[in-house]
Amino acid sequence: MATKTADTHGKTKAAPIDIDALADAYLTHQIHHAIASLGEPAKIADIARAIDDEAISLGLIRHTLTRTPSRFIPIDRRWDVSTRYLDKQRPAQRLLEEIVSNFDAPVSAWDAAHEFATVSGRTAEGVLVTVERMLRGSKRFTELTVDGNSRYVPASWLLDTNVDYLTDEQVLFYNFLGETAAKPFKSVSLDWVEDPVGSVEKLLHKVSEKAPRIIENRLVQFLAFKALGEDFDARALYATLLETDRLVVFPGHRWIDPETVQTFRNLFIQRANDLADLPEEEIEVEEAAPLIIGEDELIELDQTIEEAGDRGVRTTTLLQDVYEIAPGDRTFSTDVQTLFDALRAHPDRFDWVGYDRFRLAGSLPPYIGQVPESLRFPVIAQIETPEGDLLDQMLDGEGFERGLEREVLNSLAQDVNDQEPTDQTVWPEGVSADSQSIELVLKAHHKEIGTFPMCQIPFGFLATEPSVVEITFRDKSGNSHQVFADYNTQLLYGLGLFDLYAEIPAESGAIIRIEKTNIPGEFLFTATGDTHADVFVAPERLEQLQNYRSEIEAGPTLSTHDIVRFVLEHSNSTMSYLTLLTEVNIVRRVTRRQLASILSAWSGFAHRSGTWSYDAKKAAQGFNKSRRKYAL
Repeated sequence: MATKTADTHGKTKAAPIDIDALADAYLTHQIHHAIASLGEPAKIADIARAIDDEAISLGLIRHTLTRTPSRFIPIDRRWDVSTRYLDKQRPAQRLLEEIVSNFDAPVSAWDAAHEFATVSGRTAEGVLVTVERMLRGSKRFTELTVDGNSRYVPASWLLDTNVDYLTDEQVLFYNFLGETAAKPFKSVSLDWVEDPVGSVEKLLHKVSEKAPRIIENRLVQFLAFKALGEDFDARALYATLLETDRLVVFPGHRWIDPETVQTFRNLFIQRANDLADLPEEEIEVEEAAPLIIGEDELIELDQTIEEAGDRGVRTTTLLQDVYEIAPGDRTFSTDVQTLFDALRAHPDRFDWVGYDRFRLAGSLPPYIGQVPESLRFPVIAQIETPEGDLLDQMLDGEGFERGLEREVLNSLAQDVNDQEPTDQTVWPEGVSADSQSIELVLKAHHKEIGTFPMCQIPFGFLATEPSVVEITFRDKSGNSHQVFADYNTQLLYGLGLFDLYAEIPAESGAIIRIEKTNIPGEFLFTATGDTHADVFVAPERLEQLQNYRSEIEAGPTLSTHDIVRFVLEHSNSTMSYLTLLTEVNIVRRVTRRQLASILSAWSGFAHRSGTWSYDAKKAAQGFNKSRRKYAL
């Protein structure tokens, strides 16, 4: 609506209406609805046919599309509305609010469901019931009955007449209307009971004697509210105005009249003629102004990140939420970097958690940085034989039995606080930081507490900075799980007994596949259903080992040498080094080199064809004298 300004004679006059800006808004609205009606990215010619207005030319549509990157984005030589590329991880309610608001007109549940389904990657039929329930169950939406059909608008588009508002000034204030907004219409005779449409037409003509004419819906409703009092029905009035062709819905919950539409059409025809005279390259969009992030913007970014709860927020999401800059904007890549640099420059306010994600400073879960007690290697008092030899004597690697010097480097043998640098690790064939996917093997002590050792993940497969990286694992059902990679503790946290690990039956040896996606920091998590032969422990065997652990913990100190002997003696077959390491660690945490030293130093442990057993007869020979020179 026009405002008043003082002229040189001390009188008031209406400020001029910006017809170009209004025409742009109307045209953008028409294009948006045309693409939405087509249901998928569309060619400009298809958009023109959907609009079906000869005043709106192909060149004008193209010109508008390229100049409005926050609303439209190019997809394979077609154009689409940017709301279809919102982050599907956002809360469903918030996503629906943006979809309905961006329609800038009353929308049916089916149309809202279609757009919601497009963003979430589902079918409109599959989400229709859910969308209808959210539309009807939320105070943020209002249901209208228009020509017998339900339509929905944001509740903020209608006048808020809260009973706590005691004065007209309060009603105006809380509806974002100026305190003098209604004054110019005091002298207008209006009949809201018999002729509400005619009343709005009178208001439009009061705004301006000639087109363009425009008025805010909440101002219309305020004037009706003043006249009708308790009989005022905001929804019924809005629905009545929607049902007539004498008024036209305009973006920003406003009304215009058909004469104003014709004024726009005349302007479009002139613009099309002007565009036709320009070289092709001059039609392209001008460079957008660079993104500037000041204190006010930092406060808003802070609030937006806080609203995300306990999850990190991507810079691309922040650009769309705070600045309404979406993919397809010419400066999008530059703006992403600008925002990233600004957030990194304020570590007192924002924590960078890898990739393009940020959290509020100090908001990491308290368990990050902690190594659970069950993963620590206990310090055991050394026990000597009558001959003065230590049962748990450590050897230099050169003293290991042949083959063990390589087996201790196997990525599956390594664990937290007992691992090698990536370049010295023996990885499964084809596994590297550049792999598209890798397979991991879960051990019992990690499944129990929802962790995973990073020593099985090549350095560089995940983001290598900062020291704590927040990532997303997506399961086969599409559910996302928040996981933290801590390079200080070399642990992944958050896999959870009741989350990603819940569907894995094997307690030890389950094979997991982690696959990169095209979204930074997001990976597909698949429990393959297979197990690794050297790490799998059958349930009966696991129970036997756990019972033995309980006996040891309740009794006197026992050497690791004796635990290794027990495990081998109570096995039905010989064991590979990796299997023996797995089972001994169920009884008591032991390092790779400690086990390799015990196997190499004592005569009772026999090595044949790559497997180990215990030979009681040879055990009488005691410590292998040839290994003494390697004792540490």
